[in-house]
Amino acid sequence: MKKNLSLIFFLLPIVLFTDNVFAQTAVVINQIRGLEQCCQPGNMDLVNAVYNDRDIRNLAVGWAVRYDALSNKQITNSLKGEIGGLLEITPDFAKESGVEYKADEMGNDWHLGKNVFLIGYTQEEKKKLIDTYFNKFKNVFGYYPSFTVSWMIDSWSLNYLSEKYGVKLHEITKEQYQTDTYTLYGGIFNNPYYPSKTNPIIPSKTNSPIIIIRQTISDPIYNYGSPEAYYTSQPNDYLSDDIEKKDFSYFKKLVDNISSQKSGFPLAVLGFENSYDFDKYSTEYINQLKYLNEINTNILSPSAMVAKFRSDFKKNEPFTINALDEKSNINVRWYFSPSYRVRVLTKDGKTIITDLRNYASIDDPYTKNPADIDNSYYIAPYLIDSSQVSTDSIGIVIGKEEFIKFKPTDIVITDHSAYFHFSKDYFLEDLFELNDELSITLENNFDFVFSPEGDHIKLGYKNGIKYIFLFKLYKSGSEYKLQPVNYLDLNGFEVMFQPDRSDLPLDPGKSTFYWNNISATVNRNPIRLFINLQNKLSRPARAKSFSIEFSKNEGINVSYPSDFDSKITSWFVDISSSRPLSTNVSVLVDGVEVDKQKIFFLPNCKADPISCLTSLQDVIQYVSYNLSQVPAKLFPAPQRYEKDY
Repeated sequence: MKKNLSLIFFLLPIVLFTDNVFAQTAVVINQIRGLEQCCQPGNMDLVNAVYNDRDIRNLAVGWAVRYDALSNKQITNSLKGEIGGLLEITPDFAKESGVEYKADEMGNDWHLGKNVFLIGYTQEEKKKLIDTYFNKFKNVFGYYPSFTVSWMIDSWSLNYLSEKYGVKLHEITKEQYQTDTYTLYGGIFNNPYYPSKTNPIIPSKTNSPIIIIRQTISDPIYNYGSPEAYYTSQPNDYLSDDIEKKDFSYFKKLVDNISSQKSGFPLAVLGFENSYDFDKYSTEYINQLKYLNEINTNILSPSAMVAKFRSDFKKNEPFTINALDEKSNINVRWYFSPSYRVRVLTKDGKTIITDLRNYASIDDPYTKNPADIDNSYYIAPYLIDSSQVSTDSIGIVIGKEEFIKFKPTDIVITDHSAYFHFSKDYFLEDLFELNDELSITLENNFDFVFSPEGDHIKLGYKNGIKYIFLFKLYKSGSEYKLQPVNYLDLNGFEVMFQPDRSDLPLDPGKSTFYWNNISATVNRNPIRLFINLQNKLSRPARAKSFSIEFSKNEGINVSYPSDFDSKITSWFVDISSSRPLSTNVSVLVDGVEVDKQKIFFLPNCKADPISCLTSLQDVIQYVSYNLSQVPAKLFPAPQRYEKDY
């Protein structure tokens, strides 16, 4: 006994003071797709790479298996450790569930949120799909999975998974705006959380039977507002950055940031999809797992992570994330509470609140009405968003960071010279001299409103006669207090917080109708019109009707997406002709002429010289057109690179 006590006292200082002993907690969940060819089929390379490496084969790695992979014994027999469900909808899965598949069965649009995730289906269909998946999973493994994965999921499905099948953990995608056609923005990241029963991106004020984690480690500084998915721990994200040329040191930096956090439940979430180009990213990903193992990371299975989080936190507690980029002299501090989220940026000696979200309970838009637009959204309501969501540089400027104090239900500012920054500055002190409402016109948003009421100022936005107030501002002596309101009605403000449900009509003056060419050769190439519909706020708009009228239409053929009314991003129209002609074109959207153009179809003299020579006008048109192309061929214009985020 004395020897054992001596050993304990000898080891205790080592455990307490040695660096990187359980410096951070991690959970690893890999996504395993089967062989269904329509929908990004997977392979065994990832599984084999993990189990063939003696340094990592015994790590507590979790595997989320898609429905088509459940039928593949090579996959199911090879998996060890904890196995969960990857809830992606494929044609065979839908068919076996007795549900109509929403996408093209060839797979051209399977990846859209409305097709691949449960958000695109009715409650009855969701129930059938979930029941079918869980029954098959149990037939294969003999039990129901305790965790699930899908990059978007609605609150009804989350509640059903928890109540019916006892699912304890669900993984959604990272903080992103319109990446992969779906948006999850304004929520908690780099920490687990209990979700609200009515919206998966909003934290619960109480406990919850299910926990949410988010895919990858997000860069606390640079992932915010980035139009590219370059700032996460995913190898295929940071290695794709051709400008900054990130390497493994970037991954180490993200892990170090997780381990440096002093509050909350800092969690490094890793994983890889077996349908990615594994030859390209295998070395990087395997090295990530090895690195975590080398620095004694506490890598927990999904169930062990759930147990530890529940033991440490009975409900969501406030926590802070700090990050410093010494090279750029940028410091960012995030504060998350069950009531609100705030981001404080300090740069060039200036401290400013650049993001402020209200976590009041809001309804899930996809619980009763399935997603029906190509882009899907979960956006936590914001008073301030200085990222790519708004082009207006707004925020609250404070003299020093120490003048801000965060409390679970409010923010205290002790700087009497603090001010709201728009195109003009509005000092907090002066706002309490207001007798009437003050509206600030913003370029691409509704009017920002300061509305005095009793002992406080209501802060929000105004759309015509409709208002949404998100925070209240109080003054007590030399202190100012920002407090989130308890209830939000998003009706009339969908364009800000639920763009796919916005009914704000298109504005032809804000929209783009770009003719890639107005001349084409008969039976060879089309005339193409690019369309990007915008409303008065320069936000995406949806067309309810679309048509094209011609002054002459003999031989004319027009093609455009049959589901144009489900698109709020760019699409195009192709016009072709089987005979030479010139014609005037009118473009009508929602019954209004939005553009007009004269177009020309030239004879194909090269393919049909005899018929071409029978018409002198055709010859002149053909020669004139080809001569006009000579300068462009000799001095081609720079190519514009565009990427679908």
